[in-house]
Amino acid sequence: MGIYVHPALYEFEHFTMNRLSVAIPEKNGFVMDHHYLTIQRLTFKDDAWYYCMAHTNFSVGSSPPIDLTIIANPKYPVVNIESNRYVVTYGSSLTINCSVRSSEQDPVNEIYWKYNNKGIITKISEKTDGISGSSIRTPSLTILKMTSSESGIYTCYARNDIGTGESRPINVIVTGDVPTVYVKGIQLSTGKT
Repeated sequence: MGIYVHPALYEFEHFTMNRLSVAIPEKNGFVMDHHYLTIQRLTFKDDAWYYCMAHTNFSVGSSPPIDLTIIANPKYPVVNIESNRYVVTYGSSLTINCSVRSSEQDPVNEIYWKYNNKGIITKISEKTDGISGSSIRTPSLTILKMTSSESGIYTCYARNDIGTGESRPINVIVTGDVPTVYVKGIQLSTGKT
């Protein structure tokens, strides 16, 4: 993003982000180069109204506001899922299908999953025991034996050098549990008979 200011009249002093006036040097990733404001490593957090406040020895002025809207960064990996809800039986396996697209110039260098089970967030990578997938070659996640502790909200993440893309949340519900066996009328004993 660049804003041109006439060199004889103004110099960059401040920008406004989310209604707060901040001096340019205080914001990491913002570079003031004489007449332009450059935002490096643009992220969705930079979506805001900006304006230039300038001053001379005789007056103070500001530019009209500029609305910077971040729509998408096509260089981020795009993560897609087939379904946002799975219901599985205790003890069975589950594959959550996921596909990832990225450019050849900015290839994916990491795939991982996170799941939230009652507020506890766990990261799942290809090295996690009890799973397969969650890798660059196979981004889909297969959980080999589902238990009630695997119920929760799952999200797939794909990272490259530009940033991280993520899937929509996926709700996984595990039905059933470890069977309990009750035997009526039988007395068990140990030791000598």
